Amino acid sequence: MNQRDKTLLIVLGFFAVFVPVAVGLSLDWPVWLWSLLVVLSLGVVLIVRTSIVDRIRQEEARDARLDRFQVPEPPPEPSGYEEVMINPTYLPSALSDYRFVFSAKVWWRFSPNTPPRPHANPAGLACSLIVQQAQAEAARMQPQDTTLLEHRLSGLLGVARPDRDNLLEASANSVKVTLMPDDEARLQSLAEVRKSRAVWEHERDYERNKRQYLGEDVLKDTGSAVVWWLSKQETAIQETVDLIGKLAQLSAAANNTEIPPLFRQFVTENLTGDVTEHASAEHAEPNGRQGAWLSLDPALAPAGATVQPTRHLEMWMTEIGLAPGNPTWDLLAYRLASTAEATGMREAAIQIRKDFGVDVPDPADAVPEEEAAEAETPAQGRLDDTVDSAGHGEDNRPEWPGTDGPRLSYE
Repeated sequence: MNQRDKTLLIVLGFFAVFVPVAVGLSLDWPVWLWSLLVVLSLGVVLIVRTSIVDRIRQEEARDARLDRFQVPEPPPEPSGYEEVMINPTYLPSALSDYRFVFSAKVWWRFSPNTPPRPHANPAGLACSLIVQQAQAEAARMQPQDTTLLEHRLSGLLGVARPDRDNLLEASANSVKVTLMPDDEARLQSLAEVRKSRAVWEHERDYERNKRQYLGEDVLKDTGSAVVWWLSKQETAIQETVDLIGKLAQLSAAANNTEIPPLFRQFVTENLTGDVTEHASAEHAEPNGRQGAWLSLDPALAPAGATVQPTRHLEMWMTEIGLAPGNPTWDLLAYRLASTAEATGMREAAIQIRKDFGVDVPDPADAVPEEEAAEAETPAQGRLDDTVDSAGHGEDNRPEWPGTDGPRLSYE
């Protein structure tokens, strides 16, 4: 009888006694009445117990019949395996400069189907058999795959295999495969370098493709640049028209070419709107006409604009390596203005001094035209003296350019 059956009988006996007594006392039944109910309830409990005992007996009888037909298992035979440890041993990997460190526990025994033969060191023969199997597998593995090799060797060496002469059979467990710490650090460094190089090459290819796309497709010419911008801003038509000048400059710079004449008007419109308005306000003439064009490139001057001659001088001085604010810049401008005044080009001299900010004369000190005409001859004499002092004779006196005379020559 198990614990479950015992618990059931105890619960039934409790209720068989407690329930009739409690009901009889609460309803003032006669004593003989609730006593009779108690006896009847206990009889029911006894009937349940008898059925449980019969069931248990039937189960025991059935188990006894089954035991007669079961064959007893033979006792396990002694294995006869002996144990030996393989000390850490180097195994070659797929890379010649890196070797695995292998260790394991070897179980070996003489072959049961072969008559025993003498051997001086059968344990060493078992270890050699295990190492040969591990070496053949390790030679195909990369040195960074130590964990993978360990799992493979655990499955491969776990099966007992005989040696070549069928003298003994051996298997191994507790397999452990590692690398030397220095080799592991080198492999980690090489792996990081390869990953970084791969990322860099992908970024370089991406940048090269992007440059090729922009240079050979988007910025191939101004029209391609406009279409590219319009494809990104399909509804911004007016904005695209306003950007034609900048896109023309960008495409010309990308191809190292000049801005096509067809699009120069868009470039000048942009420059006029951004820069020229401020400059024209400063240099506007009193009668309200458009001021002089201040761009260094006369080809970009808008229609109706006057190109200042001094801008050519400024371009030339910049090209020879001078810069505004340099004393040589001011000295050269001063001498150019003096030479222009000495040759009779007083307005040009005044304009040079004004634009370059050097020695601007006071208008009150201006010389009348008659006196200026009289002063031309001494000035010409001074210039002739200067030329003569430079080593030129009377026959080689310079001729200033004019409509009839010869060109200026120092030959």
